Formats: sequence, C-alpha cells, structure tokens
Amino acid sequence: MKKELLAINGGKPCRTVKWPSYEDGTKVFPSQVKMLVNQVLDSGYLFRYDNRPFADTMTGIFENKLKEFFGCKYALAVSSGTTSIALALMSLNLPKGFLVACPTFGFPATTSAVLLAGGEPRLFACDENLYYDLEDLKSRWSDDIKVLIVVHMRGFAQPIDELISFAKSKNVYIIEDAVPSLGVCANGKLLGTYSDIGCFSTQSDKTIVTGEGGFLITDNRDFFERAILFSGAFESRIKHHGIEIHEEWENILPLFSFRMDEIRAAIAIPQLENVVEKVKKLQANYCYIVGNLSDVYNIRIRANVYEDGYLGESLIFFVDESRAQWVADAITAEGITARCFGNPNNARSFEQWKFLDELGLEEFYNSSSIIMTKKYLSSAIDIPLSYNLETNDLDELILVIRKVMASV
Repeated sequence: MKKELLAINGGKPCRTVKWPSYEDGTKVFPSQVKMLVNQVLDSGYLFRYDNRPFADTMTGIFENKLKEFFGCKYALAVSSGTTSIALALMSLNLPKGFLVACPTFGFPATTSAVLLAGGEPRLFACDENLYYDLEDLKSRWSDDIKVLIVVHMRGFAQPIDELISFAKSKNVYIIEDAVPSLGVCANGKLLGTYSDIGCFSTQSDKTIVTGEGGFLITDNRDFFERAILFSGAFESRIKHHGIEIHEEWENILPLFSFRMDEIRAAIAIPQLENVVEKVKKLQANYCYIVGNLSDVYNIRIRANVYEDGYLGESLIFFVDESRAQWVADAITAEGITARCFGNPNNARSFEQWKFLDELGLEEFYNSSSIIMTKKYLSSAIDIPLSYNLETNDLDELILVIRKVMASV
C-alpha cells in the first residue's frame, strides 16, 4: 500500500465521526424494554422480594429465561459481574484465605472479586494469544489452590476443555468468568456452562446492557442456595425461588445485598431474546474485518481456540513490541479508538493491579513465563467493535489499519 501522511504526523484523519464505544451509551433497545420498565414503574414494585409470586416478578421471569437459554438448573440475577464472581466463590464454602488461580490478562474486577470473597489470587502467565499458559499452570501449580478461574477475556473462549481436564486432575473447582463473553459458544456449547459456576455481567459494554447488573448459573443446588442467601434473600425469602432453605444456613450466612432490582431485570429480558442475533452480527463484522486484513504482513491477529469461540466485540492483533504504543496512537489519531494492553493506563494487564502488591509478588514478576506475558501484552493492540458498526465503519477501520501499518 502506498504510504500516506498519517494524522499523527499532521495528515488528514481517515475518520471524522467518533468511533462508538460503550461510553456513548446504548442507542437502541428492543421496543419491549420501555413497555416492561413502565410496567414496573406503574406497579410500584421495584424490589425483587415482595408479596408477588416469584414467576410474576421481573427478576423471576429473567432468571427463568436464563435457565431456558443456558439449559441450566439454576440462575441468580445479581447487582454486577463482579458480585456474581464473588458470590460464586463464597458459595463454595471454602475456609477464609483460600487460594484462587487467575490469569494475568483480565480485568481487575476478577481478582477484586476473589478478595471480596475472602480468597487470595494466584496469578498465572498467558501464552502468545493471551490465553492461560498451560505449561505455566502445570509447572507453578500449588496444591493449596482450591479454585481455577477461567476468564474468557474480550469475548474469546479460553481452551476450556483442556482447563477443565487440568482442574479435574487437581480436584479443584472451576469458575468461568464469562463476564465479557455472554452468548459465545465453544464447540456449540455456551460458555459459562462448562464449569461449576458461570458468571456474567450486564454492564454497559456487554451483550445485554442494563447499566449495572449480572447473574450466575449453575447446576449445583448447594452452591445456588448459598449464593441466594449471600446475595440478600433474608427472612426466608429464599422460598421465593421455590427452595426450602437448609435450617443451619439461615441467619448464619451474612447478607451482602448483591441483588438485581426489577427495573434492570425488565431492561434485560427483551435483550436476552436478541442475544443470538446480536452475537451473529458481531461475529459477521469481525470475520469481515479479519478477512480483509489477512494479507497485512506485519500484524498477527489473535487466534481463536475454537472455530465458534469468539464474540467479535474486540479486534486484538499483535505488532512489534517496540512500535505497539505508537501504532495504537497512530490508529487513534486516524479516528479509530485503539489501545495497547502494555500501556500503564490500561487496567487489563496484571501490572496495573497494584492492590495485589501486598501479596508479595516480586519473585512472580521475575519469572520467565511472566516476562513473556509482559511482552505479549506490550505488543497487543485492542480496538473495540460496537454492535452498532455498519459496513462503512468496518471499511474505514480496515483502511486505517492498512494505512498505519504501511508506515511501520
């Protein structure tokens, strides 16, 4: 491609319209959302536990639809993705201070949820595609670790089959942080259904958008009952879920008020019905972009573990580490939002999780596998791909990447 003067060097930007992101708000909701929200407001019932039957509440309807969608026995709507992970960990009934394996590529909410649940994170390296480094897991594993958290980060499925096999060999629980990958499958099976408990978010940049919110799913009744109580089903309100509580748990387990409210559930219900359609569009857009960048020799696009195992709401590719931040800045100057995971302001790299410093990770940071993880993160470019993008937006993105990489 003929080199053009880049906007970062004073040239004319390729795009003048702001690149959409979750910070711009969700412009279009299914028409049923307003109807259901108004129904909640007209009823005056905003709290999920009142005098109505469970099946007549918005949260009850949402949970029943979640069970149908995922084919699971139990679903609990909660206040956020972070609290869904914390509740999942609490429900395992482990002694305080239990150790949890976490990846080094993620969002600080995951390790924060571990701390919130009374556990302690143990970080493991990532491979060249930012998935768990299985060799690092095997070589640095400790028998004190009780839980393996799998984060399907940026909508890409981790090698979940291999990770489950590993977890079983170590006799530990496995929790899927599927917060960033609602609606994604791996070999036709929905993420979140592979593990003991699947955790999800409905925050502002997720497949279902309610501002704040989340849910967990499981087939284990004991885990579910404890999660309900921890989330705030006080004074026998667990019976709203059709469950008679184990007497020794009521008023023994603390309440953390992690419940979802009726308005957020009303916003979520119609969107759940559109998840499959939304994922198909995101995946189609992603495939269009990737197909039109396949001949750009100096980028490497993040590889999928599974043919169907990606959401498509993020384009991640790797460039020369020494030029990565410049590439991100140059793409952004052209009017397309891009960021480098190695940037000190990017919270998705473990190096920015300073609240873990007190755990004494100095030796960990100097290990060869972690040094390689830093290299991979520092060479990774991330571009958000909104559901609202149309073909002309995709073509501008492709043009910008080609233009910038022709000058690298």
